[in-house]
Amino acid sequence: MTRTLTHPRALELLLEAHTFTCLEMLLQKECTLSQLAQKTGLSAGSTLYRIQQLMAYGFVEVAHEEKRSGRAIKHYRTTAEAFYIPFAITSAETAESMCWRMVAPLFQHAMNALLKQARDQNTPLEKGGILFQKDPSGEAQIKMVSENLKSDSTRTASSAHHFHWETLHLTHEQARALNTEMMALLSKYQSLSGPHSYVVFSGLTLDDAK
Repeated sequence: MTRTLTHPRALELLLEAHTFTCLEMLLQKECTLSQLAQKTGLSAGSTLYRIQQLMAYGFVEVAHEEKRSGRAIKHYRTTAEAFYIPFAITSAETAESMCWRMVAPLFQHAMNALLKQARDQNTPLEKGGILFQKDPSGEAQIKMVSENLKSDSTRTASSAHHFHWETLHLTHEQARALNTEMMALLSKYQSLSGPHSYVVFSGLTLDDAK
């Protein structure tokens, strides 16, 4: 079932990274406040605020309450399997500007995480530069690096990070197979649980414009 939401604020909620994560979890299964807070890394108060916002604009509802001594534990779920927000109710003037509004927060969130990691390791990228080189497959690669990595491209930080942009020449069937494999790989790692949070973003689209 797809539910249509007609309040402009609904889209703004989807563009906030932690709120998006909460909604993503609830699309998969019912969750309690503590489960959502653990996944997002937010405090219980910040998580509750996001859940209240999602409830106010029609995304989420209380599935049931688990009785116990003291305050009952609420289990939340989405109000539908999918949500549709008409382009006409948004403030975007064009579809292109809307697309950028949708993806920009995700890229910004990922880049902020990378920059914070560099600062935490006392290797701020502001003291580094841009490195252009061949990657292991022989393709050209351009990336931001800290000063101490400029002459040794084989060194890596203590945590993994990877940003890559590639143009592939495929048939439609091969592209569909790649998409299936990418989603299966992501699903494999979504089922794991570790002490650190990693931002993952991916995309695949036809680019035949000449």
